[in-house]
Amino acid sequence: MVMKGYFKFIFIGILGLLFLAGLFPACSKEKSGTAGLAPLPVVVGIATQKTVPVQLRAIGNVQAYSTVTVKSRVPGQIMRVYFKEGDDVKKGNLLFMIDPRPFEAALKQAEANLERDMAQVKQAEANL
Repeated sequence: MVMKGYFKFIFIGILGLLFLAGLFPACSKEKSGTAGLAPLPVVVGIATQKTVPVQLRAIGNVQAYSTVTVKSRVPGQIMRVYFKEGDDVKKGNLLFMIDPRPFEAALKQAEANLERDMAQVKQAEANL
């Protein structure tokens, strides 16, 4: 039992010495190294309120919300496009012009055939 008390006394003594050793550097009169630096210059400006455009510069892929497939009801060569990619279009807007010449030629051929057939009908009525 006497040994346990002796070890407690030595342990407390060592802790006390470590505590005092930690206090000595705090009591020194030397200033730390940050006090010797020169003051930094400060710039003052007037705050203004402006609208700033939101821009995002990134590399990536863009995908449309929705896509539409446009199919022609008749075959033909596209002569003119009436919209630009990305434009909004509405129902009834003219989108493309297909070459009308083949259709005009077919119409004239059909009108000529009709006239010929009408002439044949009149000829057949006259012969009866």
